[in-house]
Amino acid sequence: MNAMKEKLYGNGIDDDTAAIQALLDGAEREIRLPKPEKHYLISAPLQLHGGKTLVLEKDTVVRLADGASCLMLKNAEDGKENIAVYGGVWDMNNKNQKPNPVVRKVEGDELDIYTGCAEFDELLFGEKAYTARRYDDTKYMGFSMAFGDVKGLTLKDITFKDPVTYGCWFGAVDTFEVENITFDYNDGNPYPVNMDGLHFDGLCRNGTIRNLKGACYDDMVAFAADEFVKGDIENVLVENIGARDCHSAVRLLAVDHAVKNITIRNVRGTFYQYCVGFTKYYRMGDGVYGRFENVVVENCEVSKAPMLKKYKKDPVHRYPLFYFQTETRSENVTIRNVEREETDCPVPFVGAEEGADIGGVRLENIKQTSRVGGMELIARI
Repeated sequence: MNAMKEKLYGNGIDDDTAAIQALLDGAEREIRLPKPEKHYLISAPLQLHGGKTLVLEKDTVVRLADGASCLMLKNAEDGKENIAVYGGVWDMNNKNQKPNPVVRKVEGDELDIYTGCAEFDELLFGEKAYTARRYDDTKYMGFSMAFGDVKGLTLKDITFKDPVTYGCWFGAVDTFEVENITFDYNDGNPYPVNMDGLHFDGLCRNGTIRNLKGACYDDMVAFAADEFVKGDIENVLVENIGARDCHSAVRLLAVDHAVKNITIRNVRGTFYQYCVGFTKYYRMGDGVYGRFENVVVENCEVSKAPMLKKYKKDPVHRYPLFYFQTETRSENVTIRNVEREETDCPVPFVGAEEGADIGGVRLENIKQTSRVGGMELIARI
């Protein structure tokens, strides 16, 4: 495709997909999109080749066309090394796409909890689970971006606006930098649930995630070692999270593989589910323990956020700030230098379900005060 034959409109009305892709397919290693008249409109996933860098102004909006119901950006088949994206407000326009495929809409009382989608669970965890190193974008999961089977990935100065589910999915990504990310999440489709910020599946390693702000309707950062791509997740630094009224800062999920050598530091904010969760999530009762090894959480100022009806969560069961699910084993996990001034919910600072092995968890220099009654430091839940 010849870039000269494709018109780049940027008027928010005409489709810019072909013109932008022509630039990405060209010989230039760095592609800089000019400031648009209004915003760029795309209707199919843009694909980034190996060795290419896409650069936009931080406030340049790329919007997914109504009814496109697809990824906005992914790495191409040959995009396996050294790719980068700088800038842009990537607006998935979720209200005008197919609804979240992970949930079923519940009719009736607004307090009803959303129900999971059995078809998604089968795809994710069942006998038909997708286990390639790359995400198969023929299966609509509502992600805004997806990067799989890449060595050397950089994402900086990006705003993820209104995805259907995740802002960005990663699988089998080695050596990555994700920095200066804003989450501009408003309403969900149909509910504001299951809307992660950055979701890392197995074989993601050797990375830095820093300077995240905004609020997500699920985990701002998730490390899931046993989902689409299965394998250990290791050697990752997460630092400088600022969030208010967010579901959670970081969730670690493991079943057959481990999440290890993770440092989480400088978290500031309020969270309605938990701050950091150590979870197995599925296959309960099979005798296998999800493993978390060499994890440090430090230098945080966190507390609970109000649980609003729109979140579709159980309003009675409120998780502690640091949550250890049953059938997990935590080895050499340290939580230190954390301050909590609680104004909403006096749940324990740390809570472990029966069957959670927290013998390897240490707490150091924890300070908590409450305006809403007494609080336990550690409790079985």
